[in-house]
Amino acid sequence: MGFLDFLKTKQMLSENLIEESDDDFDIKGYKAKKAEFEIQYQINQKGIQYEKKGEIDKAIEQYELVISKNFEGNYPYDRLAIIYRKRKQIDDEIRVLEKAIFVFSNVVSQHLGDRKPKLEKFKERLEKINKLKN
Repeated sequence: MGFLDFLKTKQMLSENLIEESDDDFDIKGYKAKKAEFEIQYQINQKGIQYEKKGEIDKAIEQYELVISKNFEGNYPYDRLAIIYRKRKQIDDEIRVLEKAIFVFSNVVSQHLGDRKPKLEKFKERLEKINKLKN
């Protein structure tokens, strides 16, 4: 670690931006968040693989599992909404879109450039499906 890195680390410690552990520094639980995201990402990938093989029910299980953990990617929400629409499971489609809107409003970082367009797309889809339902 160079002198400038040392000073930055010391400043971050003093501002409580990072926590010191025995083996390393952990930026506000970054390692834990990264590990959790990796697990969720793998679950999502498993869903994609099942869907490619035509095993849609297994894909649904994986996508439902990952969205239950507030996954911050749009893919499983998009796929579930499409699958449920094709199956005419309107209430499930609405539930998934409402969950996506919650996640993209409250969980996904406000600083991500594509957060807002994705959020708007989910809102538009929900509005359309609610019109169809009524």
